[in-house]
Amino acid sequence: MRDKSTVLSAVAEPRYILTRNAVLGRDLAQRVGGAWATLTRVQQLLQQVAERDARGERCVVIIDEESLVDRNDWLRVLVRVSSMRHVQLMGLGDPQQLDSIDETHVFGLVLRRARGSCALRAAP
Repeated sequence: MRDKSTVLSAVAEPRYILTRNAVLGRDLAQRVGGAWATLTRVQQLLQQVAERDARGERCVVIIDEESLVDRNDWLRVLVRVSSMRHVQLMGLGDPQQLDSIDETHVFGLVLRRARGSCALRAAP
């Protein structure tokens, strides 16, 4: 099985890594390249991303340990990134952590919303 560094090295550049832990974020960014920030200090990094998007430049925003990210932090990032046309959002995490996520977590909300949208489109 590949580790995060190997997978992220194949992801398009530039990369912007958001993480809960500063030490892990700095280490991951050094290994794969790219700017990083903790989720508590994400505004400046997202401003850089927004400026790139406004110029029509593509980039990837990566959320590390996605299943452990607080719902409010996820929603803050999703709200900012959802209006950007040239930004891809990528989440990384351990599938074994998913069992601990309840239905109120952002993944449950997104899944319910996606299912509802698909159902609306499929209706005559």
